[in-house]
Amino acid sequence: MKKDRILGIILALVGLFMLFKVARVTSFGFFRFYGISTSGIILVLMIISGVFLVARPSKLSKILMIISVCMLVISLILGTNIGFYYTSLLDIILILVPLVAGLGLIVKSYITKNKWKH
Repeated sequence: MKKDRILGIILALVGLFMLFKVARVTSFGFFRFYGISTSGIILVLMIISGVFLVARPSKLSKILMIISVCMLVISLILGTNIGFYYTSLLDIILILVPLVAGLGLIVKSYITKNKWKH
């Protein structure tokens, strides 16, 4: 059963490697909410919280600064677009077979492991 799990992990990693190899990641900057860029709103909030943090440090100003930095990071992540390069059906099959077989072997090893415990 341990051999199945190790083989499954290796096959899944090979499949994921090949899948990631055909993926294309692009970024369009900040996330847009109903066509409005969120960068201005986030930067204004960051400036205001930064001014309050310097002028009168308090829990609220620290929380606002943390929230604005988190919103900035989330907005950049949401603005990321993931696509795939043109690939043939044979390439897709060669990518998905080891991935699915590896995941199947991993699941099988855990099912048989738990079956013997009962």
